[in-house]
Amino acid sequence: MSTARSGAPSSPAPDLALRQAPTTHAPLAGQLPPGSHDRVLCMVKGQSVDGNPYWYWLVGAEAWATAAFVDTGGARVPACADLFPQWKLLVSGSFSISGSIELTVS
Repeated sequence: MSTARSGAPSSPAPDLALRQAPTTHAPLAGQLPPGSHDRVLCMVKGQSVDGNPYWYWLVGAEAWATAAFVDTGGARVPACADLFPQWKLLVSGSFSISGSIELTVS
């Protein structure tokens, strides 16, 4: 697991908007302030934001975040085998998740 760090902005950065789907058109699922940490489970291609088409599924937030504003510290993020990981929360049973990546919102 790697720790990601945000750069020092010249002015305060806005909170990172988290979405229910990998697009800025999806309903807001929450926000993370700059410097926040969470685990990235996987990534998918979605709406391009600032030239970056990738979106990360954040485990703790249970939401999607654009990769354009997330620093994973250079760690490789696997592609999502399941395009809707949030559905796992609705299914009973046990799941094993490995290879999580810690991130910091930049």
